Amino acid sequence: MFSLAAATDWVDGLVARSTNSISKLGRILDPAVDRLLMIFGVIGLMLVNRLPVWIMILIFIRDIIMLFGYYAMLTKYKVRIDVIFAGKVATTLLYIGLAGLCLNTPLIPGLGICDFNWLPGFTSDPAPWGIWFVYAGVLLGIFTTAYYAIIGLLSCHQVVVKSTTKRQN
Repeated sequence: MFSLAAATDWVDGLVARSTNSISKLGRILDPAVDRLLMIFGVIGLMLVNRLPVWIMILIFIRDIIMLFGYYAMLTKYKVRIDVIFAGKVATTLLYIGLAGLCLNTPLIPGLGICDFNWLPGFTSDPAPWGIWFVYAGVLLGIFTTAYYAIIGLLSCHQVVVKSTTKRQN
């Protein structure tokens, strides 16, 4: 079910872009649906012990920062940051990884470079292949969040400077 929901979300975006039928509502709802799908997938996998808690916490922190940051920029400064391709790739990697963790098969040998149970894939124990996509998605997600934050802060700063300049003139 998770894979089906993720695939229909991806197809919906592809159809909207290819038919040039992107709407304001769709631009708001699509990221919200992405976040909800991610939240439910992460919680479900954590509850069945297939996803370490620290990954869930990182994903939630990122989503909270993105949600409140977007809301603050939009309401206070009327600044809207478009999603970049790397952000879409990060979400796709996470979707693929979470689907792989849902399947829990095939298990691949661990790298055996540490003994920390909270780092599946890096221990000697076999791990589902999906964990590597999750790691890649989390890392790329951290970089894209930093990018969005920097662009958002710069954009808000420009709005403040323009506003201040207009008031002074």
